[in-house]
Amino acid sequence: MDKINYYKYMFVIAALWNWVIAVIMILLTIVSPSSTKDFGMEVPPTWFFFHMLYFFVFLFGLFFFVTSRDMEKYHKLASIFVLEKVGVFIIALIYYMMGHFNEGGLLIAIGDLIFGILFLEFLVNFK
Repeated sequence: MDKINYYKYMFVIAALWNWVIAVIMILLTIVSPSSTKDFGMEVPPTWFFFHMLYFFVFLFGLFFFVTSRDMEKYHKLASIFVLEKVGVFIIALIYYMMGHFNEGGLLIAIGDLIFGILFLEFLVNFK
């Protein structure tokens, strides 16, 4: 597979990753509000901020998908993508170390870290 197709698939897979996580987390908390306990988190008094967070996760997926369609035009967005993915991992790691997040949630955040590294590789190597 050539590099261009590799990067296209990478962004599409990242989009799918975000969409699946966002939809599952929103639906899971609607169907089973206590499901956050499965990730070592307390049930919040309101779901507004949680659902807004996952709306933005879904929105980033749209940005990844758009980037896959025109990588030259949206190349510079990859720096924001790197910050977002690595930032999610760092925040998850901090909360894990404080005991407010469990291994399951951290595992998902490791997936984001992997995408962050891949996006950095794209940012450096795609011309």
